[in-house]
Amino acid sequence: MNKLLFFIIFLSFSTKAQNKEYVLDPSGNKCSFQYLFKKYPDQAIAFRMTKDSGRVFQASAPKYEVFYSNYDSLKKYFPINTNKNSKDSITYLIQFFYKNDYTFTDEKNNFIDKSDSFVLFLKDVKQKVEKKHKNTKVLYVFEKGISISNINHNKDFVIDEDKILKTYFFTQSILCGSFLIVKPNGQSLIRNGEYRLDFMAEHLKPEIWNTMFLTTNVNEKTSEKE
Repeated sequence: MNKLLFFIIFLSFSTKAQNKEYVLDPSGNKCSFQYLFKKYPDQAIAFRMTKDSGRVFQASAPKYEVFYSNYDSLKKYFPINTNKNSKDSITYLIQFFYKNDYTFTDEKNNFIDKSDSFVLFLKDVKQKVEKKHKNTKVLYVFEKGISISNINHNKDFVIDEDKILKTYFFTQSILCGSFLIVKPNGQSLIRNGEYRLDFMAEHLKPEIWNTMFLTTNVNEKTSEKE
């Protein structure tokens, strides 16, 4: 278990002790975070809100998901104002932030970054990733309901206003967020849980990317509205 993640969870629990928190294994049995991290390293921790304003954490989400999506229908939901040479060959790399994930927000779902240090870090990572991986567009997307008013207007920090990503890709809420890569050929990869965007970008290396699609059951998702 990453010590930073444990510290964040501990701090969250300490400052919100008035709300009930429930930690469950995949079968629904009560346990501890330490047990989940040790016993289920290949599972991400999903969470949901309870009627008493508490939260249930459960190791019930896969760490990785591979699938095909409709790139042509999906890209219309992404910003098209990009400096890349060919918009049709853009690979999208997205970091998704969930509502009620107190790793990044307060209890009112205001994005937390009092000193702007985290936003500066995200911008720096974006610049490095886009420089290293040509024709890649990095976006930071926040679930609808999160306020990012403390972030100066920036086209790369956006709200999932139509809930397209939450509905079709990030159906569970995941502690510490999720990452998504979508290639022009429709190949798509999700990595759930604590991670870094520049680490996610390394999956674009052919030897890693091809292995993911050869060794994992590939599903199909769509962004088309019914």
